[in-house]
Amino acid sequence: MSLLAWFGVCALIVSLGNSTIAYAQGSGGILRPDDYESLINETTFYDLVPLGSCGAAAEAEGVTLQGKDNIQKAFNYFIAKGLTPAQSAGIIGNLRQESGVNPASNNTAAGRAGVNPSTIIPGEKWNGGGIAQWEDYRGTPTRWTGDNGILKYVAGKGKTFSGKPKGDGTKWKVLEYQLDFIWWEMNHTHKGALTSIKSATTVEAAVSAFLKDYEKAGDPRISNRVKYAKQTLDAFGGMVPDNAAPSGACGGTGITVDGYSFPVAPQTRRNYTTLPCTAGKKPAQTVSYKGTQITTCHHDGTPAFDLMYDGVPGKAVYAITKGKIVKVNRSYVMNSGEKGKPCGSIQFQSTNGKESTYYWYGHILPGANVSTGKEFDAGEQLGTVATRDFGAKCWGGGPHLHIDRGCIEGNTPKQGGSDGCRDIQFLQDLQKIWEGLPQP
Repeated sequence: MSLLAWFGVCALIVSLGNSTIAYAQGSGGILRPDDYESLINETTFYDLVPLGSCGAAAEAEGVTLQGKDNIQKAFNYFIAKGLTPAQSAGIIGNLRQESGVNPASNNTAAGRAGVNPSTIIPGEKWNGGGIAQWEDYRGTPTRWTGDNGILKYVAGKGKTFSGKPKGDGTKWKVLEYQLDFIWWEMNHTHKGALTSIKSATTVEAAVSAFLKDYEKAGDPRISNRVKYAKQTLDAFGGMVPDNAAPSGACGGTGITVDGYSFPVAPQTRRNYTTLPCTAGKKPAQTVSYKGTQITTCHHDGTPAFDLMYDGVPGKAVYAITKGKIVKVNRSYVMNSGEKGKPCGSIQFQSTNGKESTYYWYGHILPGANVSTGKEFDAGEQLGTVATRDFGAKCWGGGPHLHIDRGCIEGNTPKQGGSDGCRDIQFLQDLQKIWEGLPQP
């Protein structure tokens, strides 16, 4: 059956399945449209399968902590919950200012009117503490000893809030419990904080959102928080944990289209700078490529796309189909003379049994679990789009995902990433996959 026929048959499946797919939209600054670098996808047959969402599973507490220290563990915790690297770093910048991400950090009761520390927890002479420095307000039970406070939360870990804190004065010092409590608060008592964090597209915006709607610090020292957040992003932003949420910022659905996945979040039918690409729609252009007339939206006239939109920095990048890593480059430079720093690229070979072509992903931050020879299923996260911090040295005219499919010479598929060897057919294939995505 032809690709077009498959698309016609499966359009019905898409329309019936849309109501079950969760997504969120990105937002952010304006990108310059003068340097589009490609995207890719393979032949399309439509069968949408949700792999993740921002629903009950994301709301629930509990994540296996990964990292070399408390800062990285906390950063990876929020990545696993679906936040972007910039959003997670904004939270960690706040926590570093509050406590150094030390779960045993205490907040002395000295000088606080009406506080009798011995009545809070036997043996503990403090009225607040932890990585977020929760406290009771002037001795009134609130976020420390209140009914919805951290002490009662950890005392009944795995239960509902009920009863009084146990006499064990150390249980609250567990990092995992405190991170779970932050996530619980942002899904219940401090929902505004989660909403504002999820709308942040820069480190600075994420720091401000968490400070304003969650920490509400009396002495904010925001410059410190931003500095710590940027340090965290630089150190860990390119190392995606194994348990990272597939949607990235709860922004995609991880859907696959009969074994093929749209390669960047959010996986909804939003407009990209170069997609949809149709004749007469700028920047579409009709050119001759290797002796064939094609309509392309890529800046250099090759059959490629740049997946660009204002909120793309830090968004999840997915395996387009089942395949394996052929090469990973963590020091990719597009423009050596520009400001910024190197980012990364991936050469990916399909092993889905239908074709064995190659795909090249550029201007990204490969995940820590990405290595030569490792296999991934369609829709599994390979990394994230490089953030604005990496600058024009990494992505030229603006943050984006470039992904192209190598051409076939004779019967031999060639690796992707070469301007003169790109598969013309993927222009139509990607367009049809885009048309099968749910509406935002």
